[in-house]
Amino acid sequence: MKIYIFPIAAIPGHEDDNVSLSGDILTHNGRAFDLSAVPEGGSADPDGDHPFVGPITRTDGVLHLGLRMTYDTATAEPIQPVDPAHWLVDVADGPVPDRVVRKATEGVE
Repeated sequence: MKIYIFPIAAIPGHEDDNVSLSGDILTHNGRAFDLSAVPEGGSADPDGDHPFVGPITRTDGVLHLGLRMTYDTATAEPIQPVDPAHWLVDVADGPVPDRVVRKATEGVE
């Protein structure tokens, strides 16, 4: 799955979103979204309450989507990367990588 992350800064102390994949099932903060119905060469426009941005498409068997992910500003650098390539991740299964640039932790080398 190719995911373009749309990072959203939350108030300090707000937990980061937890997102993972298992096949065509994307789980966002404990809520599962089954994307297996998106056909090859087709697209789906989600409606209702969801974390997606824009249409979800499938090309050459791979799902492509935009995803809002909220992060805790207390642990993040105030300036985040603006290069779109930084926010594009390719995930087969497991957790979606955290691409937010974090503040350095004192005493850690």
